[in-house]
Amino acid sequence: MATAVADLHDVYYRRHWDVDQRFRQMVLAEATAFLAAFDPARDEMWLLASPRGIAGSVAIMGGAESARLRWLIVDPVAQGRGFGKELLARAVAFCGSRFRTVGLFTFAGLERAVTLYERTGFVLQEEHVDDRWGPPIVERTYELRLR
Repeated sequence: MATAVADLHDVYYRRHWDVDQRFRQMVLAEATAFLAAFDPARDEMWLLASPRGIAGSVAIMGGAESARLRWLIVDPVAQGRGFGKELLARAVAFCGSRFRTVGLFTFAGLERAVTLYERTGFVLQEEHVDDRWGPPIVERTYELRLR
């Protein structure tokens, strides 16, 4: 599972953002660690299956009072059909009364994703430039208050 999620991110972000292999390695390492420490009381992952394998994903990494939304992605061949919206809705519903807030990181320029986040109630908290995966990218932090 972690490899499929890392591969989806690698293909998309390499093509559109020119990230290097460090980006895939980071996603793979973090997804592997998430699955190894998975606690069904606070964590969840949803995968979108296709005949070619995994076509989308999202995960919730829970903490004491806050959660982090991770790895929301839909393969470009499956985009435009509401799958991203459905994955995000499932993730937020899971958080329900479990957490006070849900945070996420994304890149400036991912406007379709940002539209989904903002329509769901996520609010931009911070922006900074990050160049650890190749070219400088503006990374954004969003937060959703649940209660």
